[in-house]
Amino acid sequence: STTRRQLAVAAGIAEKRLATTDLGYEAIDTRSNAQETAQWVARHDYTSIRLVTSAGHMRRAQLELDRVLPASVSVIPDSVPVEPLAPTIAAEFSKFLLRRAALAYGAA
Repeated sequence: STTRRQLAVAAGIAEKRLATTDLGYEAIDTRSNAQETAQWVARHDYTSIRLVTSAGHMRRAQLELDRVLPASVSVIPDSVPVEPLAPTIAAEFSKFLLRRAALAYGAA
């Protein structure tokens, strides 16, 4: 439910700079976010995208995008530095390992 106004305030920029920014609202998790992104990439016939997410979440987000995007689409990682607490790091790494294992065993 994030708006362009909220993004502009967080980034310290004028809202009008985000006028051509597409916002998606269908995703509920990292997997569905990757699927929504893949549909968006196909709809616009993009050949490269920039993946912006927290440094701790980057590996899992990129794993999911690599799963659903064609190999011809380049994903440029652009992580946002954060200082998460140890439980957050452990939870994110656990999710990454579990998802990677699930994909290795044929889960979608």
